[in-house]
Amino acid sequence: MFWVSGQLKKAGVPHTIVVSSSSDSDEKSRSVLGSSSLKLSTIHGAKGHEFDRVVLFDWYPDFKNDEEIRVYYVAMSRASKSFLEFSNIKDVLAFAEPYKKESSIMVFG
Repeated sequence: MFWVSGQLKKAGVPHTIVVSSSSDSDEKSRSVLGSSSLKLSTIHGAKGHEFDRVVLFDWYPDFKNDEEIRVYYVAMSRASKSFLEFSNIKDVLAFAEPYKKESSIMVFG
């Protein structure tokens, strides 16, 4: 997640890193390059939340066990409008550029 944050920062894309502990009430966030609606989180940290668009970056589950299926479902079901998967950071940056001011985008990286 922090590597993706560094790449977004280098590209000048404002974002917020969201870190959740095991307790949902213990969520912490840190803005990078100013306030933004683009949020960067782990899949587990986004459980229980909904976002317009969700981007899954660089994770390739093989779906051979129930835990991977469950975690993938959590990631996919966070999106109310679109769910995208990218393997290249350039694709994530290109996707994020026009949505810098949009209400809710979550990038799992």
